[in-house]
Amino acid sequence: MSTKNQIFRLLMEHRGESMSGQSIGDTLGISRAAVWKGITALRKDGYPIEAVTNKGYRLAGSEDYLSAEEISAMLDADGPKTDVRVFDAVESTNKTAKEAALSEPDQNMAFLANRQTAGRGRLGRSFYSPENTGLYMSLLFRPPFDLSHSVLITTAAAVAVAWAIEALSPARLQIKWVNDIYYNEKKICGILTEAISDFETGHIGYVVLGIGVNCFDAAYPDELNGIAGNLGGGFSRNQLAAEIINQWNRMVPTIQSRDFLEEYRNRSLVLGKEILVFPAGDKTGDGILAQALSIDDDGGLMVRYLAGPCLGLTQTLSGGEVSIKKA
Repeated sequence: MSTKNQIFRLLMEHRGESMSGQSIGDTLGISRAAVWKGITALRKDGYPIEAVTNKGYRLAGSEDYLSAEEISAMLDADGPKTDVRVFDAVESTNKTAKEAALSEPDQNMAFLANRQTAGRGRLGRSFYSPENTGLYMSLLFRPPFDLSHSVLITTAAAVAVAWAIEALSPARLQIKWVNDIYYNEKKICGILTEAISDFETGHIGYVVLGIGVNCFDAAYPDELNGIAGNLGGGFSRNQLAAEIINQWNRMVPTIQSRDFLEEYRNRSLVLGKEILVFPAGDKTGDGILAQALSIDDDGGLMVRYLAGPCLGLTQTLSGGEVSIKKA
């Protein structure tokens, strides 16, 4: 562990207290000059470390700080090795992960940020990512299967994230096809899956799994009021990040067998309900009225149209967007 990260971990353990440079140095076995250098580096990374006269340094505020070391320490010892990296701010954790995939192949990696300046959701939408209130992370991995299984990744990820949240929270979660997780009828998580494939072999080169969870209360833009919710806390973001990584690593071997699909179906927010289908994902129009019938073994949503030129016909959706028809 780097000197900078050792100091950060020590200040986290003594949050609310001031520690002198001498006491930090004695605890870690480093010089006061090394302490000062580490403090300077942490401040440059965006961490609010205060210097209190005659008392020393302390981590200011009550924010739930992200720490790669804390997350790594909570990962399954017998699971795949995952290189965890934490940033104060990035444009998008998915973008950061894709850049790393080109320069650091053949590694399982997790990228987390305290905030995103250009967070992205499905179908090119923006993803609101305020600092200190959400978990914004992307997992980079090399899947052990070919393109025929790629459509199952998002549905499997939704189940893994739901299990992770429920391991730390009393929340009971539902999934709106295909990638949104709901709590108390409000969206608290979105998932964006991106893959680079080798078309000669049919194998996926790598997958970037972007996950955004609203952990704590935030001031949402007007367009999200009444739509976005949050989990309300009761856990740290480090705990949740580690649990998501663990649940996902356990999930990957089951994707080809589709063992998770029954759980996905049981959590469905749309099955049996009247919905509006937006085939191109653009929700500015009225949508086509349909009934959600079932979810097939590839994660597709089977619907029966109740209006329009396809009245009475059934179709299995593998893309696009749906919303629940309001009474």
